[in-house]
Amino acid sequence: IKQTITLDKTTSNPDLNNYPTVNRIVTILVSNRGVRHKDIQVRSRAAYAIYKICESLDNESYQLISLVDSLSNLISFDQSSLLPSTAELYLVESIAMITNRPASVTSESIRSNQLKLFHHFITLLINQLDSLLVNNVTNQQSVYELVSNRLDALVSLTKSFPQSHLTPEIQDCLEYSGNILSRITANNQLVVSITIRHSIISYLHRLLVILKDKSLLVL
Repeated sequence: IKQTITLDKTTSNPDLNNYPTVNRIVTILVSNRGVRHKDIQVRSRAAYAIYKICESLDNESYQLISLVDSLSNLISFDQSSLLPSTAELYLVESIAMITNRPASVTSESIRSNQLKLFHHFITLLINQLDSLLVNNVTNQQSVYELVSNRLDALVSLTKSFPQSHLTPEIQDCLEYSGNILSRITANNQLVVSITIRHSIISYLHRLLVILKDKSLLVL
């Protein structure tokens, strides 16, 4: 990937930060030949490749904006856990990495997409958590596992957000998800593994630390 980016730099117009070969690779990676492939291993490898591209691209590359658009669509596309948790984590980490670039080189388009993605992602998680509190939910264990697999990704997104972008709506979502997680953890009638319970408690602790660091919570 790094060699390809270097090659593109020497063969394309540097003023446009245009990486045609990388662009073609990304197109493949976000298609049904990549993270939408029917094989889980292919999806995971494609997600990892995207992560490495984000790591390698220059800050000023317009390709970063295109990548955020693609990644946002992919996360939204994953309503039924089509992506394995490892692939999803790589995609979310990629977006968090892009958003953490210095503000002077991060376009407002990226920030806007990040905000939309965060809202979608946390809403999706809250809906899954809500479903666990309904008595007639079938296969609770699998829902728990899906939720616990997404907690690390959510923490990464929360960390990557500048305080100015943590709107009251987003703060309400974070607080609500914390309340639901607390209720689930305290509910002894729900049969879940110690590992999953530990994951949820760990998430609650990290979320409190993040909110405190961003001066959104006074302990």
